[in-house]
Amino acid sequence: MSVMAADHKGGGGERTYVVGNDIVDRGDATLACQALLDVLRYRAVRVWIDAYSDYTDELPPVVVQAQDWLRDKGRARGSGDPGMGIELDPADDRSWEVVRTYASWSIHVELAADADAYQVIACLHDCGYSVTAELTTEEAAEVSRKLVDIVPVVPLQEARERDDTEWTKAREARRTERKQRPAGLFRGS
Repeated sequence: MSVMAADHKGGGGERTYVVGNDIVDRGDATLACQALLDVLRYRAVRVWIDAYSDYTDELPPVVVQAQDWLRDKGRARGSGDPGMGIELDPADDRSWEVVRTYASWSIHVELAADADAYQVIACLHDCGYSVTAELTTEEAAEVSRKLVDIVPVVPLQEARERDDTEWTKAREARRTERKQRPAGLFRGS
């Protein structure tokens, strides 16, 4: 799979990529999230994760354990919602394993490359169905290798252009269909 550069370029030479913007399978969502996390761990200095899922009834036992662990961390803060914005250190192996386990089930996960959180390098949203990251060309190629034949890793701009093209084609098809309908009040009969 080839990886092309997007138009947006970050300060460190990164570009915005979409990881598997056509994901429809829970297993693919998990693989996509874990591949991205594995590639970005060395750059991440902060992680925030929400311990809520849109798939509560489908959580495997190991994911339930991760969710419980996260909420315990959230309660330990002493204020706020114990399941929202739980900050973890990616250098801590236990924390990282929980992030890898729960990320594709979480409603939102962010990785930052600086302590002040001004440089968000990945956003895993909607239980792994919406994943974007600021990647170097080499990182994008590595994620692509890990996900070959599973989900695509494409520049955000390319994904937007493809979506625009598909939307335009669908709009034109609807117009053509309307023009071919018989005139009058009872078009559908």
